Amino acid sequence: MAIYDISGVIREGIWRYSDTYPDYREEHTSNAPDSCYFEIFHGFHSQTGTYLETTAHNNGYDKTRLLIDVPVSALVDVPCRVIHLAFDETENNGGKITAAMLEKASAGMDFPRDCAILFESGWDDWYSPDFLEKTHYLSRDAMEWIIAKAPSIVGSDTAVWQKDESVFDLFTVTDMLLLAPLVGLDRVPGKNGRLTVLPVRVEGTCCAPARAVIIE
Repeated sequence: MAIYDISGVIREGIWRYSDTYPDYREEHTSNAPDSCYFEIFHGFHSQTGTYLETTAHNNGYDKTRLLIDVPVSALVDVPCRVIHLAFDETENNGGKITAAMLEKASAGMDFPRDCAILFESGWDDWYSPDFLEKTHYLSRDAMEWIIAKAPSIVGSDTAVWQKDESVFDLFTVTDMLLLAPLVGLDRVPGKNGRLTVLPVRVEGTCCAPARAVIIE
């Protein structure tokens, strides 16, 4: 049995979507001189590092379930498939991941209903200045391909799925969960994995930072 931690390390300098999101910074402190140390996590928000979110992120909090409404049973020991896309092929296509590329990379793989589908193209350097600007992303037909498999969780190493084509209008009419960005998926064989992802248990939010592991 192999266990793979696919959640990134949270530390100063990690990626963030825009200047709207605060920089993450740790403050080490104590409530007594030289004893009882603790940390204050400045800039810790719902999309810090690897996070899990519901479609309320796009649909609105009054129209879709919030993260606290997702039962933990739906997040533990979920059948998982990891699709490994060729980095060079994706780069040569301008970073766009298409349905044909997903089909080719998943040849011979079965997809049980309500499984987790994770895809990676070697784009998991959180400290690259190009992490968001030159990101790999999904075409519309790629999102259609994924949705047709009826997964319960969809995840990736890229933090951006939509760029020159609309894809979230397809995703947000489902009740799927989004898990991103992930790291180290290239190490995971991916054909017979079991995913466990546990977000911070916070009320009133569509998303929260999470720890995700795959047992293969």
